[in-house]
Amino acid sequence: MRETVFIGFGSNVGNRLDFCDRAITLLSLLPHSEMLAVSPLYETEPVADHAHPGEGCFLNGVAQLHTDSHVLNAVVFERWPGTLVTGAQINADGTGRMDFDLSEVDNNDALRGLDAAVNDVIGRGVEVRSIYVDAGDAATTAGLVRSLSVAPPPTPDGQLRIIEIDGIDRQACGGTHLSNTAQSRPFRITKVESKGKRNRRIRFVLDD
Repeated sequence: MRETVFIGFGSNVGNRLDFCDRAITLLSLLPHSEMLAVSPLYETEPVADHAHPGEGCFLNGVAQLHTDSHVLNAVVFERWPGTLVTGAQINADGTGRMDFDLSEVDNNDALRGLDAAVNDVIGRGVEVRSIYVDAGDAATTAGLVRSLSVAPPPTPDGQLRIIEIDGIDRQACGGTHLSNTAQSRPFRITKVESKGKRNRRIRFVLDD
């Protein structure tokens, strides 16, 4: 018999966002279970009790997502084949950025309108799932690993986790994701910056 449960977690020490993201990664690996949906994180004041939680504010959530950054990556990769990611950051307040090696783009206006394509995928309600493939095979499959300098580590048995957004994107990732793009809030690009001759930084926000 299937049962639906809601698992809450939080942190008020160290890199709170990283701890929360790691917690969801481990939850997604639980056997005989499936992660159906995720929520944004939110911040709350600490409550003094017998556990002595400390003075820092708590970062709480049911899950942390970065599915929309994968969709943006897919759009860029399709329009400028072979483009690699040089950096990324997802924040608890619903903002984030992605950096791309886009030396052939000489006009940032070409990047500012990409949010329309991302929102189209959100509106279509595309299924998101994770699978595992042999790390050696992944290394020889074009487009499966798109980071210029960092790749997700394989499992102890040599498998690499792949996130598939049905018909849109397929790439290695160890992070947490939605189970369907329709669960995302609307996506909006707020700024495009040139970071040297090669790098373009796209800043974005998830609207209410």
